[in-house]
Amino acid sequence: MDKWLKRRKFNDDNSDNDNVRDQVNEPTPGTSKNTSCSKKYVVHRKYNHDFLKFGFTSTMENDIVVPECVICGFKLSNSAMVPSKLQRHLVTNHPSLSTKDKSYFERSLSSKIKQVKVFEKQVCVSENTQVASYEIAELIAVKLKPHNLAEEITLVCKN
Repeated sequence: MDKWLKRRKFNDDNSDNDNVRDQVNEPTPGTSKNTSCSKKYVVHRKYNHDFLKFGFTSTMENDIVVPECVICGFKLSNSAMVPSKLQRHLVTNHPSLSTKDKSYFERSLSSKIKQVKVFEKQVCVSENTQVASYEIAELIAVKLKPHNLAEEITLVCKN
């Protein structure tokens, strides 16, 4: 901040006190010029289970616990893990749900977790299947054959 402030310094060389000039304060040799890079102590807030009454659960993002809205999935910053800010999100973005109690959000959270598990079960391919697919693709590439040959091979195996 001292970088932009102009302070008056008296010139000690002259006996005249009328000789005044404006100068920009330079940082002392032992200090850094860039004060914005100084290390600041950052407080990481912890999740409280009472935040569920505002419709928020916790999730990890870059090894930091952040609140996530159960309804819309919006993730707030760790510094916003304060009841007033969580309630503001609920009232402004989900006004029809602001009167709901904690049990509603618990049911909503459990259904969201079940939905994620079902989705993972449907979408995920087993590791053995993935390895077999890679090996077939490698064999076809080594023989310099067209890749649609894999469809014929797998259809024979299926029957």
